[in-house]
Amino acid sequence: MIKDFFGDHLTPLAWGERLPSVWDKPFTFSEQEWAGRVTDQQFIQNSAENLCGEYQKIGEIMRDTFVGLHDRMAQFQGRDDDLVSTELFRHLSESDEWHALKEKTRGDTIGSALATSHIAKEFLANLPEEVRIAIQKHQEAKREMENTQAQANAGLPISQEQLDGLRERMEQTQQQALDAMGNSPAQMKASAWDSVLAAHNDLNQAKKAADAFGLGWGSQSGQASSIENLDGIVELSQHIRENAGLQGLLDTLGWVEEMAQSIKEEVSSGQHYFTHYERGSLDLERLADEEYLYLASDIEEIRLGFFARAIDGDVLLKHYEGEDELGKGPFVFVYDTSGSIKPYRTILAAIILSLLKAAREEGRRFVAIPFSGPGDFQVFDPGPDPTPAQLLELVKFGYWGGTEPYLPLEAALEIIRTDESMQKADILFLTDGEFASPPDDFLRNLKKIRKDIGLSLVSLVLFMTNQQCELFSDRVVSAMRLDDQGSVRMAFEDVFRGW
Repeated sequence: MIKDFFGDHLTPLAWGERLPSVWDKPFTFSEQEWAGRVTDQQFIQNSAENLCGEYQKIGEIMRDTFVGLHDRMAQFQGRDDDLVSTELFRHLSESDEWHALKEKTRGDTIGSALATSHIAKEFLANLPEEVRIAIQKHQEAKREMENTQAQANAGLPISQEQLDGLRERMEQTQQQALDAMGNSPAQMKASAWDSVLAAHNDLNQAKKAADAFGLGWGSQSGQASSIENLDGIVELSQHIRENAGLQGLLDTLGWVEEMAQSIKEEVSSGQHYFTHYERGSLDLERLADEEYLYLASDIEEIRLGFFARAIDGDVLLKHYEGEDELGKGPFVFVYDTSGSIKPYRTILAAIILSLLKAAREEGRRFVAIPFSGPGDFQVFDPGPDPTPAQLLELVKFGYWGGTEPYLPLEAALEIIRTDESMQKADILFLTDGEFASPPDDFLRNLKKIRKDIGLSLVSLVLFMTNQQCELFSDRVVSAMRLDDQGSVRMAFEDVFRGW
């Protein structure tokens, strides 16, 4: 079926071999990428399948779009044997939006493939109706001519008169298609502009989704994504765009992740708790605020006095205590998905992704356990290299029922107890509800694991205080407004300090 969409040029090419194309290019690498990798992607096949009924040459149209975006050396030249495709791509390649998009996609197989899909759909769908009909008629005539010529070459009884009639019809429909495009220059330009702009916007959205889910993009920094993840990235981007419950996820993730990163940097030096002032040698990280005033003073005597004390090792410094435990071991995120937290699921999803990305970047094992009412919990263990489908399932998941935390917490303890890779794990427990006091068996099990293996359990309580959490947590952090950036930052600070 794929061959029906994309023709005979799906096998890798010999270097130096050229395919008929509207582009002048010195290399065939882009064709190799198209044939060897891109056409295997489901969303590309779906695009071709949806369009092949109207455009028999959709494979060539999509291939040329990909090559034009991917190959930095590709220059538009047109095809003598296909003047309609030449005119069609001229409108695309002359637009400013095309050149701006190409700056982002050249050499980027993932970006070029995604943009190709959108341009093929948007550009062809938005052509003026008379142009679309004329192009389709020309393609039908050309396909009939090619098929009949192939039959004649194979020795079937096809007369020269029949071939001449088909050739004449093909030339007539070709001229009609060219005339239709020539009669609608403004509409053709608008179609090109709209399609490339839509591809540009969707490409940006997909890149943001890939980065948000820790997949990275191409050769950019972070976890590099591969073409094999592209179908999943497209699904992620589409799900975020269409799911009302996740609207704003990428923007929310931006400031949540920025907060988490800045807080991690603040606490990673081991300076957790300020205890007192002391005098000592110059250390700008611990220098007391008043000493900075002396350093910046306009009065020369005060400023020189500071320098003299700095030389003598007698400046006022802040003293901190506390060991750096952040990022040392794996952690389990046990989080509440009761009905009351559902309005904040976007921020919850951002927190999940932020923690998961931090774990992957630091080489820490990450396990998520969403829970709700009695018996409602599920363990997500995505491993070191989760697929887009796994990540999408994680952020979509929620029970949105009641609140009963002890079975999922027991599940977290069992994972830590039985899995050697989870030694010295941390548990971050998030809830916004009241629940029963912890069972004695749970407390005994927790105490034993703390003693035998080593465990830190921090509870993040939203909107309220929770006396039950005090009974089993090493530390309880409160965030009164989850939808407020300041409150979330304070919560993150309290969670990460000393943990």
